Amino acid sequence: MSIAIVRNNLKRAFGISILLGFLCIYLFFQGDQVKYGFWICVIIMFGYILYGTQQSRKYLYLPDFADSVYYLGFIFTLLSLLGATYFEQMSGDPKKTLAYFGMALASTLIGLI
Repeated sequence: MSIAIVRNNLKRAFGISILLGFLCIYLFFQGDQVKYGFWICVIIMFGYILYGTQQSRKYLYLPDFADSVYYLGFIFTLLSLLGATYFEQMSGDPKKTLAYFGMALASTLIGLI
């Protein structure tokens, strides 16, 4: 497998992770469970990190992967903050708003680490 194929696989995994994150954040808005909000983006990010780490170890040098983890965390942060500000205007539940901010902070920290 060449490095170009690995990069394409990582791009595909990145796109799938973004779509899954968007869906999970949107579905979180639809539900009433707020205690699991922290884990929504964290699980998706860890899945992407595990997949990307396996791919990067095969080729020993994929600096783009580390950047993409940061960008994924940043995108999840923006999506969570969008949910906290825009979606919560409709319901006004403070527990859910705090859960969105928890998602945002968790995805930011994981992306930076």
